[in-house]
Amino acid sequence: MNIHSSRCRKIVSLSTNSNAEFMNKPSTSYYNDEKTVISASDVSSDEYNDSSDEWLPFNSKEGNEIETDSDNSFNNSSTKLTKFDDLFQEEKKIIDETEIKLVIKEILDKIENDNAIVFEENTLPESDVELCRWRRGNKMKWKKAISAKEKKLSKTPKIVDCTNCKFKCSLNVDEDYRIKLCSHFWTLEYNRQKDYILSCVTQAPVKRHVSEQVRKAKEFSKMYTFILNSSEKVRVCKQFFLKTLAISHGPVDKAFEGFENGIFINNDKRGKTPSKTKTPSDVICEIKSHIEKFPTIESHYCRATTKRKYLDPTLSIAKMYELYLEDCKSRELDSKYFICLTVYRNIFCKNYNLDFYKPKKDQCLQCETYKKLSKPQEEQIINNYENHIRRRDESFSAKQLDKERASNNNNFCSATFDLQSVLQIPSSDVSSMYYSRKICTYNLTLYEAAPPNRAFCFLWTELNGQKGSSEIGTAIYKWIQQLSENITEISLYSDTCSGQNRNQFVAALFLYIVTHSRIETITHNFMESGHSYMEVDSMHSTIESAKKNVPVYTMQDWLTICRLARSNRHNKKCSNYTVQELKYTDFLDLKSLANMIMKNRSLDMKGNKVNWLKIKVLKYEKNMSGVIQFKYNYSDKEFNIIRISGRGRPTKFPDNLKNLYDKPLPISALKKNDLMKLCKTQAIPEEFHEWYKSIPSCSKKKETVILSESENDSD
Repeated sequence: MNIHSSRCRKIVSLSTNSNAEFMNKPSTSYYNDEKTVISASDVSSDEYNDSSDEWLPFNSKEGNEIETDSDNSFNNSSTKLTKFDDLFQEEKKIIDETEIKLVIKEILDKIENDNAIVFEENTLPESDVELCRWRRGNKMKWKKAISAKEKKLSKTPKIVDCTNCKFKCSLNVDEDYRIKLCSHFWTLEYNRQKDYILSCVTQAPVKRHVSEQVRKAKEFSKMYTFILNSSEKVRVCKQFFLKTLAISHGPVDKAFEGFENGIFINNDKRGKTPSKTKTPSDVICEIKSHIEKFPTIESHYCRATTKRKYLDPTLSIAKMYELYLEDCKSRELDSKYFICLTVYRNIFCKNYNLDFYKPKKDQCLQCETYKKLSKPQEEQIINNYENHIRRRDESFSAKQLDKERASNNNNFCSATFDLQSVLQIPSSDVSSMYYSRKICTYNLTLYEAAPPNRAFCFLWTELNGQKGSSEIGTAIYKWIQQLSENITEISLYSDTCSGQNRNQFVAALFLYIVTHSRIETITHNFMESGHSYMEVDSMHSTIESAKKNVPVYTMQDWLTICRLARSNRHNKKCSNYTVQELKYTDFLDLKSLANMIMKNRSLDMKGNKVNWLKIKVLKYEKNMSGVIQFKYNYSDKEFNIIRISGRGRPTKFPDNLKNLYDKPLPISALKKNDLMKLCKTQAIPEEFHEWYKSIPSCSKKKETVILSESENDSD
């Protein structure tokens, strides 16, 4: 904005200060009839920033020095003070009132926009709240910031003795008004404080110099004033002015250093000096590049509410730091790149929203949330928690009763099943493995409750199938086919994952089994969400312990590890896990079965809507063909009934089930490239290269989420 200097001073002087009642009169500037005077106006701002740290201490030598020469120059009787109005009349410049208002609005809008830009730079949008691992703190709520703000607002005028002052400052300005002036000044933002100083202080070249200079002559002399009664300007001495505002002469000098076109244009430069110990930007870029080399996956359940991604569970920040140092050594980088663990951790946590996948089966979110409430007042919260605990106890009691019954009844079998967290091929301690995508391997484990507690592992890779309800149901069907001939009733326990266990597709399979086999009754029980620990979970920890320090390059390696995970050293009656690999030709299409036989799945016989996510028990009987019995609570005395055929003809089941896949599934092209790199660098032994090369890939294939769906329950 190009505005003539004198015109800008005239216009800015018309702006009023809305922050203080005693600053209502347009600020006026003065000039000496022999020398031009520099001036500025008071521009208010609601922003607040501490500016006292930059200024010199009030008790410094420079701050107490009195400008005697300059004071004498202003007391010359020939000196006349003239307002800018007179100056414009002398220059014969007439400014229309409308034009003045427009320019004033333009100036204030510019100041407002500048403040908005600064605010936007320091404010993070809501969409970026979760972009880092550590929570972002609000600096304005820090004790340090609050203390600084309180210190500013508690500023009071300093004691000054002006009884012998030629301006009689103490008589012209009372103590209450000094307190108001000081309080108003310290509510202003940094730039507005400088504008206020410029509106009260005028500067002119020194008119008279002493011939013999003891010290360096000053180029300018200053005149200090305060406004009284919104109209009258009162001349005060330097010490009275500075001590009234509780400042030193440093802020005055800074104000005139940044003076241009009637306002203070400089910015607050405190804290802008770069730190000598700060990590160089190229080193930070190198660390970020290393972190981004590790493949990440999304959370299965929380991806709708969080942007957090997960790294390999075998990794940690310390392990990643060690890999970073190894990478720097191999590339022979400069010593500046060998930073400490603290720097690496800070960059990792402040720039990335990453975590390391670790199952948390034993932690119930609802219970932990309730415990954090000091004194729950709402009756609904208390009732929900009590019902949650009741369902938990009922599920454990039912499982224990079935366990005892299975031990005493040869015709009854009780078992628990769960999908283990995803295993990977290949897997070893070679550092390049951590940077590569790997083939996902799924393991459905099943544990029989009655001695000798037979345990089964059904494994397949992502080349043969996914981990949906059809794959889970097929593995259970394979187990049922291996039961002894005397078993006629089965009771199964699982978590409440609706994508794998509690759905219409698995229900259709159980209906098919009781219709086409010797099994007369199948009861499927669901543990309470957050408390789904079962005996089968012990198999997972046993397999993970057996895997430690054992490299895996093919599916056969995992089969061997699972087969030898349990030994009979401590229990002679137990045997090794029964391990079976499933191929793509083994999986059954349960979705097509459900679409064929289940015409009704949403209404019970009473016409009520069925809430599948709240069902706790599902029962299927041979003598009730085409009927699903269910209960919402273990304690319910009667079962509700779903007639899958609706009101039509009796359900007709197919004689044979269709296969789910007709060929192996491809992996993504990115994953195939990573595997080929591992072969090229000999991270994978040469004898396995041909198998990895034969794996089909597809450029449109999405990355497989490696988190187990049984990590959390889906209620």
